[in-house]
Amino acid sequence: MTYIAGYILIYLLLRLWLKNVLISIFGIFLIILQNYFVQIGNLNPGVCPQVGFLRFGWFIPVMFLVLLRTRLARGERSHLRCILRSGELLFVAIAFFWVADAGSYVLGAYIVTIFVEEFYNQSGFNSKIKTFLFRMAEIMATLILLFAVISIFTFIRSHQWPDWYGYVQSSLLYVAGFGMMPMPATGLYVLFVAVYLSSASYVVVKLFFAGGKAERDLPIIAFVTAYGILQFVYYVGRSHPNNLHHVVIPFIMVICWFMLKGLGFALSSDGRAFLHRNVLMVSSISLVIILLLSPPILLSTKQMIAKVANRGNIIALMNSRDDLNRLIPDTDEQSKFMDSVKAIEEIEKGREKVALISGNDAFFLVETNRTNYMNSNNLTEFILMSQLEELASQLLNARPTSVYIDSNPSQPEVKYLKDMIQDDYYFVENHGLLDRYVLR
Repeated sequence: MTYIAGYILIYLLLRLWLKNVLISIFGIFLIILQNYFVQIGNLNPGVCPQVGFLRFGWFIPVMFLVLLRTRLARGERSHLRCILRSGELLFVAIAFFWVADAGSYVLGAYIVTIFVEEFYNQSGFNSKIKTFLFRMAEIMATLILLFAVISIFTFIRSHQWPDWYGYVQSSLLYVAGFGMMPMPATGLYVLFVAVYLSSASYVVVKLFFAGGKAERDLPIIAFVTAYGILQFVYYVGRSHPNNLHHVVIPFIMVICWFMLKGLGFALSSDGRAFLHRNVLMVSSISLVIILLLSPPILLSTKQMIAKVANRGNIIALMNSRDDLNRLIPDTDEQSKFMDSVKAIEEIEKGREKVALISGNDAFFLVETNRTNYMNSNNLTEFILMSQLEELASQLLNARPTSVYIDSNPSQPEVKYLKDMIQDDYYFVENHGLLDRYVLR
């Protein structure tokens, strides 16, 4: 549903922004083609929504509101402009809370948009600085207010304040280089750099040198360009083809804008004269450049897909797990699954907690309506040795009578914890997908 909604909204954005049916259809067609054919492995849209609009789609409502507001004539409908601006601030704040990395891209792009809007439209330098600082204060106030409301609501419901450090802790791991994939020396990503450099240069020229006629949509192209550049940072750090899904969307939107500009130039008198004189020469040079660059680009892209950096952690081993097969078990495996559930319910009758070390722990916990002795309901999310050591300590300190472990563990987390408790527990019997260990 989020994919369908995302595609429809992007098409409507292009139609409202560019006012050209063919270019808008071309843009959404390219986005859908790329999204469909580039997704590989277990990170396809049906399995991992983290690469789709559910995580990276917050720029869409922000861009919609900015576009609607900038299309209104300045000085008119001030109440409507105020409502739209309040909506922008709210969506930016929600995006920043929803997920830290994608939200920071939306926040950064919105700040750039405000800067371009105020410095392009205001007359005096002091007025530009004053209004820009005021709008920055609006953003900070909205962020503080939203997080305060969430904190108070959480405290009322759970009698605990949110762990805001834990909210950003996992993201900070990746900022420091954890689990990164290196970029090749060259590749298709050079097209992203070229397009963004061109659009950024256009914005700078219009903003500081006032070249040509006034550009009403300059804040919009500034927003898409800034968001695209910041979003591209994710691909720079983790250059996996799956990440092209969300990185390519603003890139193609900028290309559509360039196509509209090029179409307008071609239909003008200067454009027709230029094309008539130089079309053969330009086409020939472009063809030669494409032929020269294609082999190294395609070769480096293939190498990029094949190579994954191992930074001394166990995340690289997680590609070997068979979670996907267990999500859709065959008849025999489904029977074993239910045997494990029945064993837990019978043996642990009357106990609210169960000691469970399994890659499928979430399913077992839900089916048996229990919680884990370890502070975990999704073991595969723990990928640091220090985290696993803490979980093992929790289990050993609790000293439950029985521990249930995957009978054929494939996840490195399960194997590690199994080894950690061997001195205190020994195997006694099998129950479907789980082996039961008891305290020595």
